[in-house]
Amino acid sequence: MEITEIKERLSLSEVLQYYNLEPKNSMLKCFMHDDKTASLQVNVEKNFYKCHACGKTGDVIQFIEDYETSTGSVLSKHEAIKKAQSLIRSEISTPQKTNSVLMNEQERIQFLEKVYLSFRKGIFNCVPAKDYVKSRALQVEDLEIGFNSGQL
Repeated sequence: MEITEIKERLSLSEVLQYYNLEPKNSMLKCFMHDDKTASLQVNVEKNFYKCHACGKTGDVIQFIEDYETSTGSVLSKHEAIKKAQSLIRSEISTPQKTNSVLMNEQERIQFLEKVYLSFRKGIFNCVPAKDYVKSRALQVEDLEIGFNSGQL
């Protein structure tokens, strides 16, 4: 497996999940230095991270190397690549189960329906959203679009 394929198949969110790291607003306390406040920004859409305090930055493979090194296991780039491959093969089996309660399928459907209806109502209740739709000559009634006002 080539490095580019590893980077495509292994997301930063999966790596964070594997290490039981949960960013708050895309921020974590940096594990590479004594961090009092969260200064490590993770961008799970673009699969990279950057610490705004120490300047460390990288992709999923670099994250694995840095995180493992910070915990006392000195990992080379080659070993980090092998670890990334094993994470892909093992379908990201987390070392510890999180305490989150998993919703059954019916609860998920009900939740998503509520979210959908909230967004659907949002497009009718927000003047800037209505103006945008009007400026694009869209018929809201014909399209199933919505607007997140940030209250959800």
